[in-house]
Amino acid sequence: MLKPIPQTILFILLTLCFFLAAGEAGGQKQMSAQAKARARLGLYIVIWEVTVDKKGKLATTRIAKIIAPSPEGANVTPEAIPEQYRLNARKKLERRKYETRLKEKVPVKFFTFSYYDPQRPEEVITKLPSR
Repeated sequence: MLKPIPQTILFILLTLCFFLAAGEAGGQKQMSAQAKARARLGLYIVIWEVTVDKKGKLATTRIAKIIAPSPEGANVTPEAIPEQYRLNARKKLERRKYETRLKEKVPVKFFTFSYYDPQRPEEVITKLPSR
């Protein structure tokens, strides 16, 4: 005949099962609504490194990094981004107003982003559709 399990052991086993189940569920990363929209639309994030001169005008732009639409997506090198997209992005960045950022009288770089759609390679997207 089986002996009943003492309450302490039962409590420990149930607690252990709870934490193991919570750990597995917590290990699955949830995608944000924005990340889901990007993955659905197939949009890459293009991170721009920007410097502004002493007059507040755009001095330099360079692609610092490209993030794939989904974690499983293929990596894209900055060279894969078409030149026309780069020119259009620079024009869009030039239209913005910037505050001069200097450190020891030298312009400081900062970062901004845009979206790149391989289906529309010349269009610079700055906002995702709400749905």
